[in-house]
Amino acid sequence: MRRYVLTEQAERDLNEIWVHIAEQSFDTADAVIREIREGIELVASSPGIGHQRRDVKDPRYRFWRANRFIIAYFRDTKPLQVIRIIGGHRDFRQLFQKP
Repeated sequence: MRRYVLTEQAERDLNEIWVHIAEQSFDTADAVIREIREGIELVASSPGIGHQRRDVKDPRYRFWRANRFIIAYFRDTKPLQVIRIIGGHRDFRQLFQKP
């Protein structure tokens, strides 16, 4: 069984991050994506290491920083579900509102 899955949105996030950084440097874009993927592997092996955020009310979410990006995931799913990968400057309250 896979240790984690990325939502379609998380896949799009990774692609957008790579494209944005690759406008300046392919090597840097590859390195950042590698670091994010290492962060995902880390939380998949130890999902309890993530933290909650006061600006995100839904208690299912956990967050982990990789480079200047935040991995948002549900730690209690099997396999671990990565929901988003976003810049730390974004409005988390708006992005993670309960439906």
